[in-house]
Amino acid sequence: MLKDEYKHLTIGHGDNGVIVVTINRPEVSNAFNTQAGIDLKNCFSALVDHARDYRCVILTGAGDKAFCAGADLKERNSLTD
Repeated sequence: MLKDEYKHLTIGHGDNGVIVVTINRPEVSNAFNTQAGIDLKNCFSALVDHARDYRCVILTGAGDKAFCAGADLKERNSLTD
């Protein structure tokens, strides 16, 4: 079973093997930061490991503004080359 503990994702387990993965950073239009990327990598790695448990994965974003605004530019400005 896929764990439900990610910093920037929420996981919903639907009927008939459907799972809903939600990027949960609505305050920044679900922009990707480093942790969100790590969470997605870990989540989808776990899904591959349990592929027979799921028929469909729906990837969505929290809130009603945007699915995902892209890279978190505020975080990018603080990174070194």
